Amino acid sequence: MGTRYTMLREAVANLAASAEAQVSYLDSSFSGLTGGKSAEAYGNFELAMEFDDSFVAVGHMLEFGEISQDEIDALQTLDELLSCWSGPSHEDFWVREALFDDPRWQAIRSRAAEVLALLPDEARESDYTRSLNVGKPATNGPFRYRYVPTMRALLIVIAAMAFAFDVMTVSTLIDPPVIFAIEMACVVGWAMVIWRVRSLAAVPWIGLATGPFVLYGPLRWLLFNWCLLVGQCVA
Repeated sequence: MGTRYTMLREAVANLAASAEAQVSYLDSSFSGLTGGKSAEAYGNFELAMEFDDSFVAVGHMLEFGEISQDEIDALQTLDELLSCWSGPSHEDFWVREALFDDPRWQAIRSRAAEVLALLPDEARESDYTRSLNVGKPATNGPFRYRYVPTMRALLIVIAAMAFAFDVMTVSTLIDPPVIFAIEMACVVGWAMVIWRVRSLAAVPWIGLATGPFVLYGPLRWLLFNWCLLVGQCVA
């Protein structure tokens, strides 16, 4: 069972590892979802996300003496480098082949190796880590990916609720603004789930399948009011 510091150091070590070692680690991490086959479809997001999941806590770790400011500053340079290549315009950076061919990954490895050299291989317990059950290894792949089925089910439930509400309000006397507010609440809930799991290759298809049912209501309401406005302008 690791501490927050050991988990952070391990994430840095994974970023500093060779392409072959990174592929092996990713395939092993997703074995519960792939049945032991290649996890190439999941890309390389997990390497950065594991680092981000640990790095976000460095301020709290500093407060409890688990890390030094100099170490945080070094880690910050790695985080900034990863951030430079995030976003839709750098999708090619996150595909599996990039680990072998993209010079940006070599830059990541070099920076991560420099940072790793500044992080001693030790546990660094604190009163906080001793009070929590942290670092428990996942038994079915990375933590967030074990909840892919739950996220799928939640998207389906939101879509079903939105569509059922649309059907119920076809001939209802509820004020249109109230209808629109409820429909938009479904859209917001749906969008939040999509955003939360935006990097998972296993989810986009369910988002596309449920999207029309969720968006139908607000679009119908907006189109209806636009038609009324056009009618008034023509009249």
